[in-house]
Amino acid sequence: MSAAPQFTIVETFEAQHPTVKIKLEYLENRVTTLEDQLQRAIAHAGKKEAYANTLASDLEHIIIQLQRLEVVK
Repeated sequence: MSAAPQFTIVETFEAQHPTVKIKLEYLENRVTTLEDQLQRAIAHAGKKEAYANTLASDLEHIIIQLQRLEVVK
């Protein structure tokens, strides 16, 4: 067993092709950014859905009140 550092295939490839490493880092950062944007969009959509549900519930309540007043049948 030697004490020399062991390099993985990826590390060896990156050492031999530094521009590929830079592009890979860029792509990894871009993926992270897109994941963050997706999470924010999902959270925002959830808020919109909750608001839409509240509006639908309010509308149903108004219809029930109008039916009780016999304005809407």
